[in-house]
Amino acid sequence: MSRRTLTWGDRAHLPALPGCYWVYARSRLLYIGTSKNLQERHTDNFRYGPHHLTAVFEKKGATSIRYQIIRNEARRLHTEALGIRDLDPPLNTRKEPLNYWLLFLDNLQQTTLVVVVVYIAIALLSR
Repeated sequence: MSRRTLTWGDRAHLPALPGCYWVYARSRLLYIGTSKNLQERHTDNFRYGPHHLTAVFEKKGATSIRYQIIRNEARRLHTEALGIRDLDPPLNTRKEPLNYWLLFLDNLQQTTLVVVVVYIAIALLSR
């Protein structure tokens, strides 16, 4: 899953897909969020009006919005919570709970990769 970046002024071109987003003022992270429809979330088409922090983003000098399409809701919420916990953006005042099952699976995948690499290295060295 790759992340893509748009300028703040081009945010209306976000895909109409679910995902996580990161709002930046130059290289400073301001906020991490998630949405079922990234495009609607950052335009006036959102059923509740524009994003509740749009004025704050603009006052803080938002320059870009980075996004990642994540269709699975549990994974999307987990990605948001992990980012908020690890990066502590100043405009995220509420800490979302982590999904410990997904955290376990992520760690298991990393451990499995290490084991496979070590196994291959041992096999190659023993020849």
